[in-house]
Amino acid sequence: MTQHTEGGGPSNATNGSLSLRQRGQEALFPTSRRDIDLFIENAVSTGRTISETLADELRHGDFANNEENNLRPILTLAEELRNYQSPVEFTIGVVGDSGVGKSSLINSLLNVQRLAKAGADGTACTSAATEYRKKRTSDPDAYNVEIECMDDGEIDGLLRQCVVDYRQYHLRDLDHPLANSEEEVLQKKAKVAWDTLMAAFGNTPGCTEVRFQDQAISIDYIQREVRAWKDGIQWPVGFNAPGVLIHSAVPEDCVSGIDTFLRGRIWPFVKVVRGIEQRPCFHDANSARVSIAETRLYRCDNIFVVTDIGRASANQGVNQLVRQLGAKFNSLRRSQGIAIVCTKSEVSRTQEAEILRDVPSTAEFNTQITDRLWNDIADERDDNRPTLHLEARRTNLFIFARNQHVRRLLRTTYETRTQTRRIEIFCVSNNLYGEAQAEGRELDARIKRPGRRTTNATEQNQAIQAKLDGSGIDQLRDFCQGIPSRSQIAETRHFLNTRVLDLLQKVELWCNARSASEDHRQAPVELLRALQAKLRNDFDASLATTYDELYDAKVEMLRRPFSQGVNSRLWELKAISFTETLSGWAVPTLDAFWRQDGAYRTQASQGYVDWNANFIQAMVERFEPTEASFQSRSNEIFEDLEILVRSNLSELEVGLRGLEGVEFFMQTFRRRRRNLAYEIEQVTTVFCSQLQLVFHDLLKTHGTSYVRRHMLPMYQSVVEPGSGKRIRIIQKLRTTIRGNREDRKLFSVMSDLFLTEMDNLLNETNEKIRAATDRCCEDIRIDLRLLDVAAPAVDQGFFIRTLSSLLERSKTDRDQAQSEFDSQFPEPASSV
Repeated sequence: MTQHTEGGGPSNATNGSLSLRQRGQEALFPTSRRDIDLFIENAVSTGRTISETLADELRHGDFANNEENNLRPILTLAEELRNYQSPVEFTIGVVGDSGVGKSSLINSLLNVQRLAKAGADGTACTSAATEYRKKRTSDPDAYNVEIECMDDGEIDGLLRQCVVDYRQYHLRDLDHPLANSEEEVLQKKAKVAWDTLMAAFGNTPGCTEVRFQDQAISIDYIQREVRAWKDGIQWPVGFNAPGVLIHSAVPEDCVSGIDTFLRGRIWPFVKVVRGIEQRPCFHDANSARVSIAETRLYRCDNIFVVTDIGRASANQGVNQLVRQLGAKFNSLRRSQGIAIVCTKSEVSRTQEAEILRDVPSTAEFNTQITDRLWNDIADERDDNRPTLHLEARRTNLFIFARNQHVRRLLRTTYETRTQTRRIEIFCVSNNLYGEAQAEGRELDARIKRPGRRTTNATEQNQAIQAKLDGSGIDQLRDFCQGIPSRSQIAETRHFLNTRVLDLLQKVELWCNARSASEDHRQAPVELLRALQAKLRNDFDASLATTYDELYDAKVEMLRRPFSQGVNSRLWELKAISFTETLSGWAVPTLDAFWRQDGAYRTQASQGYVDWNANFIQAMVERFEPTEASFQSRSNEIFEDLEILVRSNLSELEVGLRGLEGVEFFMQTFRRRRRNLAYEIEQVTTVFCSQLQLVFHDLLKTHGTSYVRRHMLPMYQSVVEPGSGKRIRIIQKLRTTIRGNREDRKLFSVMSDLFLTEMDNLLNETNEKIRAATDRCCEDIRIDLRLLDVAAPAVDQGFFIRTLSSLLERSKTDRDQAQSEFDSQFPEPASSV
């Protein structure tokens, strides 16, 4: 179940994540993030003000409120635009081990204390998916939180399993020791179970290890007692702050890492989502929660891998995460990127000698410089002068030197691999940032007090600024704010240059048609209807052509490899061949892998192995080049569609040319072409995003992948113990791959799942594009109806003059705002 506390719902799918598919991108505009925000806000504010002014005027007069009056569509549009809020959202996923400072990083980036809750010992306090969103204009609170809660049945199931896992390990028969691998699995489950129970009931009398290990107390009695404890707690457990509810659940060993997602319009609208992550792959007792985390991660536009700076260059977990996310980004959207964020970069005096030893000396950092600055500090102290700013400067020398050294080591590590893009690296200190913020608030309060002393204020401000600089948070925040800038700029331009212009042109059409001379003649109604019908038919034909081409590409490039028997037989033989290699494994090792759904690591397996990935390896090798080819072909088809719909509009324009009464309507075609192209672009952006997810399910082995869907029931079934168990395990694997009378073959099931998802995606895309062309046709119908000059029920003369005057001022304001905006962000060359 999901609790919602957010006022505004998520953006429409066709409007979100606008930066995913932008052909011919140029370098980002050389403007500071703060200036970008200012220019965008000014442009949007102008458009809103224009819309509000016109809406207020259109609302006056009895005839304007007549439902049959053709001013109603204009008033509706004006009301919509006066309340405009950008739909652009961008998602950042944050992953890493527990205790590395992800929660503190969220709080620092959002500049809010304890919004994301972390344990005092550095352990994670959230296992459910949680979203924190910075308020929109309509939201009453500073931040709103949406929590993916466990329902009552899920909680009961989790707690029952925890009792079983804990008792199973501690009450095992010590006279018959288990194999090392099985002992390790049971021990880990027991520790996870106890940590979960303690997180929920740590303060409950009777929740002690001695009691849970008492053989005289039956497991049924313990489970009933735990259920009673659970029923006495209001779930989710948490704490309340103004507008915030944070879900508090299990600590470190129940979830060895956390995903966090930041979503926002540049920065004012930020959404944080917490999920579950565990190295070396996603795993948790609750498979539904794993699916949520995986799905959200792979929809992120950028992913931050967080690690402690002290272990950054040697942290194998970071290497595994980067590999899991896709060293070549095969498993991610091509627009995605990865950044490594090294936390805890603050430096204490006890660390200085180590840094001087490990970091190579440079002209900016060496023992002579640090000693000289220390001597200056000592001299200032002797003279009773403030030294805070000098101490902060000296500390920053060590911080920046170590940061640069760590970044250099990480770049050396990752740039030697084949990458499709650069991996960004940041070093931050949440502690320094928090200290600087607290000291800044304290200094401000002291300065405002009556009889204040300001003798050291300058030096203290310098020290605070030095801490802020040393924390690295401002630099990381600028990076976060800058990621969606291009999308936000494009959306703002569309709002000002297309949607607001649409409103002004509608008003102008209405006013001009009614202020024309008495001999003004209307265009023939029947001809207008015929031309509109032709446009709709032309749009339908263009869409049919596009759908047919996409369908043909799907059959030729995606269905044919599955329908060719030679491929399936080869893929199946390779999968069976891998199962044969397992005959050399010990039964305890096979058992351990079976319990972990075929993906695990033991000493006997010599590293992490994923059976499921090996089953489909031959198919993946065949399909990975096809993915890129199909993506390229889809883009070509959508580009052809944009040309077709522009041509359809041009034919309507030619048909109307020369007709009396449509002169002002003819001026709207550039805006119409631009608007329709923009809407189609947003639909195809979503198509590209969803296409990546479909291929991800086909080619990878995460929780929602097709191979896992087919194999999971087998892993969950029982393999009877006893002589010949190894043979029975391998036989089950073969049967699940080859199929039998009851179950279908692995690759037949994968083919059906994949092609069904592709059909759904093509159909949804076709419907969305059809909706965009239908809106264009309806907009044209409404605008042509504005030219209707039938005699009004009341005198409109004064109203028309007033509205015309407002229109002229509004056009001037919009043109000026457009000119200022375009001077900072020149519009890309366009063929429309």
